Amino acid sequence: MSAPAWWLLQRRPHCILAPERPDEKSQEPPIQDEGAQYMVTRDEFIEASVRHQLGDFGDVQLAMNDATIAHARAVSSGMLLQWDHNIAAPDPFNGWHINGGELRKSGTKVNRVKVAGALSSILAHQPDFSFMIDMADHRARSLVTADGQAAPVFCFNRKKVNGQGRILWPLAGYQDHGSDEFLGGANLRDIPWSEKRSVVAWRGSAGGWARLGKHGHGRMIRMHALLKKHHRGEISETDTARALLTVDRHKLLAACQDDPRFDLGYTHFGPFDLDHMPLIGSFRRDRIARPEFGQFKYLAVLPGADVGSNFYWVMNSNSLGLVMTPEFDSFASAHFKPWEHYVPFRRDLRDLEQNLAWCEDHPAECQNMVQRANAVCALLADPELRDHIMGRVVRQVGAQLAI
Repeated sequence: MSAPAWWLLQRRPHCILAPERPDEKSQEPPIQDEGAQYMVTRDEFIEASVRHQLGDFGDVQLAMNDATIAHARAVSSGMLLQWDHNIAAPDPFNGWHINGGELRKSGTKVNRVKVAGALSSILAHQPDFSFMIDMADHRARSLVTADGQAAPVFCFNRKKVNGQGRILWPLAGYQDHGSDEFLGGANLRDIPWSEKRSVVAWRGSAGGWARLGKHGHGRMIRMHALLKKHHRGEISETDTARALLTVDRHKLLAACQDDPRFDLGYTHFGPFDLDHMPLIGSFRRDRIARPEFGQFKYLAVLPGADVGSNFYWVMNSNSLGLVMTPEFDSFASAHFKPWEHYVPFRRDLRDLEQNLAWCEDHPAECQNMVQRANAVCALLADPELRDHIMGRVVRQVGAQLAI
């Protein structure tokens, strides 16, 4: 019998390339032009922000009618809240209600803070229309009906494909203005580039989506559900290990576990004890305080269920982001471009070695990328600018609904 995948991975000293994915294209470093200007004006930033958050509404007509509401309910999560402007309260669908002046939910337990935060920030701009909020992870299903209509649904993530009909909005608790979870807080830039270690660092939760099947093309399953099924004996160790290698962040950790150029690891896995988890326990590492990430030249940004939660504060640090090509957008991700603000690498890892080598050979260009990313973050840190952009988004949604 052949050795299980996890054993083979642990025997290799350097990063192991995954099979090539035909849906990913490697991006080459641009020809360097010292006179090239990537900075944008405030007006350009505002227009780009509004356009990005609204998405593809040039091809989609917003409407709150029986058909769009029914479709939105069918393709959304149990977190979906429907706000009824006429009664200034949630529709009772999904158990949402106001009790004692606070948003409450009966039935299925969800992260109420995410929904309440989004609702409060949207209502602050006084919308004169009804709308929906779905702040769950991995919003991949299209809201657009067969006749090209969609209900206005505010989400924090959206698949990078056209025709989704989702409106991007900051995620409460993670992308709040002034929150350390968003742009990272103080002391992110204390260590100069010349004193940083040439190491790629990452810490985070064990999680994400796996795919079952011999070739990784089967049914999708969350990582924790996969490991639970393995623990109950419903999935073999070999099949579980194979499926784990389809989880984007786990793929990188498994490939580079013994490579001294990488310092990657899981710090937690929900309520589970990582030290006693089969197949992933060996990837547990001690936490690193956020300012201490400044000792590394390169910080990895790895998707979990959808977007990498450290993306914005990495862009605001003085280390260079190595970003696994994302499949999802968040409310301000369009302002950051590969090879302008960060160095990308494919989800199958096939260009990771060459892109990291490029970084080592081009320190000046790397630092220029960092400075450009920091300049974008300075605009994201402006409270008046954010308020103006969010107001524009809400007003344009209202204008679309009025057509």
